[in-house]
Amino acid sequence: MAKAFRDERHVEWSRAVRDRDGDRCVACGKWSRWCNAHHMDSFDWAVSARYDTKNGVTLCSGKKGCHNEFHKLYGTKNNTRWQFDAYLRSYHGKGIEDLEL
Repeated sequence: MAKAFRDERHVEWSRAVRDRDGDRCVACGKWSRWCNAHHMDSFDWAVSARYDTKNGVTLCSGKKGCHNEFHKLYGTKNNTRWQFDAYLRSYHGKGIEDLEL
């Protein structure tokens, strides 16, 4: 899987998602040039949505970042848009419909 994240299409998708979100975490609002583009419906199973920017959101990185926090709760495979919405609602008081995707 790590090789797939170095694929040119993935790099372009990641940059497009982070550009759209202004390199700002959609969950907590933190700005960082080291934010991660996160697949709401996982890269591993949502093949048709892998490079769809509507399936991506920017999350802050780091040990205490929102990206790590989400994956600690829900694991790193088979994630869903529903899980991401539940995470946003529980920890940040907003849902996917509140985001400008």
